[in-house]
Amino acid sequence: MKYTLLRDGLTVRQIVMVGPTTDNNRSSKIVDLEFETYEAALEVATVLKAKVVDNSIKKAA
Repeated sequence: MKYTLLRDGLTVRQIVMVGPTTDNNRSSKIVDLEFETYEAALEVATVLKAKVVDNSIKKAA
């Protein structure tokens, strides 16, 4: 199960650098911040004052 965070009505996202680690000009990719466990998502959500969303429930609806 994947958990994401919602803050101010928007999904919390992160920037991931893509490409070889030896390349100083790696490109960036913006992806949703996802967690494998509810506890990890809740810990970060508490700091960011965000809401935890269970994606398995979202897909079933």
